[in-house]
Amino acid sequence: MIGYLNGKVVEVKTEELIVSVNGVGYQVNLPAAFSYYQNGDDCELYIYTYVREDALELFGFKEKESKQLFIKLLSVSGIGPKVALSIISTLSPEKFAQAVINEDINVLKQVSGIGPKSGQRLILELQDKLDDILLASGSKTGSTTLVHDDELYSALNNLGYQDSEINNAVHDLGSELSGELEDKIMQVLNYLGKE
Repeated sequence: MIGYLNGKVVEVKTEELIVSVNGVGYQVNLPAAFSYYQNGDDCELYIYTYVREDALELFGFKEKESKQLFIKLLSVSGIGPKVALSIISTLSPEKFAQAVINEDINVLKQVSGIGPKSGQRLILELQDKLDDILLASGSKTGSTTLVHDDELYSALNNLGYQDSEINNAVHDLGSELSGELEDKIMQVLNYLGKE
């Protein structure tokens, strides 16, 4: 079972890389948000080896929390690796965990392939299993978790930003992100302008 790879990128495709480690090329599926590698880049990924009767696939993640979330998502009935990868491509582990704990189906429905029924199933099956992800991110569980700011995301989406970009900005700004909606928008735009 392969759990980690550290090597050089030899081929880049949409949501897929081939990583060369000691002369062996590994084909790795990635969340869309991390498909920014170029040929020749050094690459360090936490790997989940997915085994079925007819396939053996590798899924790679930049953080351990994303890999842990992927494994938990696969434990939910009706959620396969492609939908799990879509969830991780759309929502950060912290944002996903907060949505599940706060029972916010609207956030979950942002993910392609997740409707009201599958969103409810994710909430039912994972609500008590995501504390470690929130603790790793420094968030608290329960009613004190940060609530997804639909207005902020909507305003920034209208300006052309993707949820993955907004997630990173909101996560990195953390408690510094405060004030009225207009203030938060300016803070995120300033952050995104520096990247």
